[in-house]
Amino acid sequence: MGLRGLQILVIEDAPDLLGVLTMLLRIEGADVAAAGSGQEALRVFRSRYFDVVVSDLGLPDISGDVLIRAIIEAARRLINIVVITGESQPPVTRALEAGAGIIFAKPCQWTSVVTYLDGTPPGTRCLTLASAPSPRCTTLRRSSPIGYWTKVPTRF
Repeated sequence: MGLRGLQILVIEDAPDLLGVLTMLLRIEGADVAAAGSGQEALRVFRSRYFDVVVSDLGLPDISGDVLIRAIIEAARRLINIVVITGESQPPVTRALEAGAGIIFAKPCQWTSVVTYLDGTPPGTRCLTLASAPSPRCTTLRRSSPIGYWTKVPTRF
């Protein structure tokens, strides 16, 4: 149980997928809260401490990048935001620019998500890539067709 003690908020509007993600994270040892919409997620996020937010981008009430910015603004410390989505460009770019640390493309390998989350120590909040010095200092790279999007530093 590598995620023991990790406080995770899962945001997903598809009830079946929300249930599966919540169950899998609990099996891994995480303490999980679930929200089915952006508005609900903001209410839950403001009510307690989270180490990580795992969110879909395609929510019906708030666009993913707007939600990410709102969560970062509401956070009392830096927060690690992980996105699992079926969206492609331009929403993926907007989410990374808003502060998502990593984006996993659906369908994704669950072991990759768990491995990434396992790098988040309980009781701490990870620095998101929103703190990069400038958007022109990063590029997007997709690691594989069933992988993830992330920002990588660009040398000048």
